[in-house]
Amino acid sequence: MERGVDVSSNNGSVDWAHVAQAGYTYAFARATLGHGDIDSTFERNREGAKAHGLRFGAYHLPYPGSSSADQQAEEFLAVVKPQPGDLLPSLDIENKSPPDHAEAQFSVARLVAWLREWMAAVERRIGAKPLVYTNPGWWDSRLKNADLTDHPLWLAHYTSKSSPTIPKPWTSYAIWQHSETGDVGGHVFDLNRCADLSAVTIPAHGTTHPVLELGAHGADVIRLKRLLTTWCEGHPPPAGLLDNDVFGQKTVAAVKRFQQVSGLDETGKVGAKTWTALEHSGHKVHA
Repeated sequence: MERGVDVSSNNGSVDWAHVAQAGYTYAFARATLGHGDIDSTFERNREGAKAHGLRFGAYHLPYPGSSSADQQAEEFLAVVKPQPGDLLPSLDIENKSPPDHAEAQFSVARLVAWLREWMAAVERRIGAKPLVYTNPGWWDSRLKNADLTDHPLWLAHYTSKSSPTIPKPWTSYAIWQHSETGDVGGHVFDLNRCADLSAVTIPAHGTTHPVLELGAHGADVIRLKRLLTTWCEGHPPPAGLLDNDVFGQKTVAAVKRFQQVSGLDETGKVGAKTWTALEHSGHKVHA
């Protein structure tokens, strides 16, 4: 089980050498808050953690009442500049201080839509789904079991029990924040456990060739659509694909047209041969 910490300006100056010597192997740091607010310690924390060999990821504390999800996502990405090998970005969804009074007026559906929009914007950039950080009490009371289970869960639940309470409808977690009072060399940190860091790591682009067909969804569909859209720019008409992660009928049509031009079987399914042809069509695009 890999042990990690997460930090923000609330932790002051972190002795990263001591954290590494204590056996912690990864860290998350708050990068941005709401609209236009950068955590003053983020760059120092990133540099310190990486300099001492810790895997590193960033998170955003959203204030949906202050600006759009797309705007806050773009600001987060501009600060973090996530790269393959970094830990997945995370959206910190919980009660916060100071409160977001405008967000309090959002319906559950409106708030979930805002959260999904932020995560979709980040996913389009990194080619993988961000983490959702939350705790069961807040999630169950505010979002009433809303379904974001297509995103891995970073669970905050402080308990002496051997296993935490997982908010519905999730059935498992990727990371468990099990303590907010961890003592590392006399400094207090939030402490985390992760069974598989590779599962919460931004993948290298274009390294896999998953089979995709009608009805598929996810980061690989986004990558496919970008490749098809770019290819169609040089082979009119335009693909006209929706900017989402769903493999629909228009995607099938674009795949078949590409396969026909490339001398491949016109199945509308995307396997290794179609992936390879797309990636070597002269217009390779990073997801």
